[in-house]
Amino acid sequence: MKSKKKKESKDLFAQRNTSGGVRKKAKKQCVSSTFYLNNPYIIQWPKISEEDQEVILSNILNIFSFFPNQRKKNKILEKKRDLNNNKSTNYIDGDKECIDESMDDNISSSQTDKREFITKYMTLGINETTKLLEMYSKIGIPLSAPSYLRFFDKIDENYLSLLKNNKSANILKVVVICKEDIQHNILYSYFPVLCGVVNEVFSKIEASDDNSQSGIRLVTLPKGSEQQLSEAAGLKRLAAIGIMKNTPHAEKIIDYIFKKIPPPQIPWLRHPSIFYPTSIIQASNK
Repeated sequence: MKSKKKKESKDLFAQRNTSGGVRKKAKKQCVSSTFYLNNPYIIQWPKISEEDQEVILSNILNIFSFFPNQRKKNKILEKKRDLNNNKSTNYIDGDKECIDESMDDNISSSQTDKREFITKYMTLGINETTKLLEMYSKIGIPLSAPSYLRFFDKIDENYLSLLKNNKSANILKVVVICKEDIQHNILYSYFPVLCGVVNEVFSKIEASDDNSQSGIRLVTLPKGSEQQLSEAAGLKRLAAIGIMKNTPHAEKIIDYIFKKIPPPQIPWLRHPSIFYPTSIIQASNK
């Protein structure tokens, strides 16, 4: 009888060892969780599929190609490239340097002219785009508001009238951010809130009709887009642009963006009396 019990205990001990031990097995099954509060006042970036991002990027680059100074710059670069690659040409070094300097001057002049031309239809860079959005957000601020809320110049009444009737040709319609290429998120994290505020302002002043789209859209592009945009615009860096309603050859891509991407909205501005509860999020720690 004793030998039988002893044998059973040995078998049980061997079984526990082959399974990795009781303590080790229990440790594997233990999964800890972390609970944290979600902020309901964080405005999320619009979700855009990779396919839509590629379509939008391709069309924006195509818009830049229509600007006349870009075609001129491309021809100059092609000539310079041909000179550098043509080994059989017997130029005197001094003459070749003069040719290179002349081409560099033409490229620099072309870039300046092109920037002046583009700024009639687009905002170039984070600062220019932010400044225009802030100007729009001021429209709904009454004169009785504190001075720190009225830190912009007075908006032209004629321009405001055109905005209200949705007839302004140079109104901003699309904001494009290359946020995957920007190192510090503090430089772009405010755009969803700012665009949401502007959309709330526009919803009160714009006259909606069947032939126009109210508000603006916020678009993010895939990683590597900043370099492509900067090369297309002839700038060293370009991480953000704003596309106006009257931008040449942009009508189709604006329509595409408005159909595919929802506008940034701030719900508590439209319904301030509604309580937005804080949710508890559980995340498992493996």
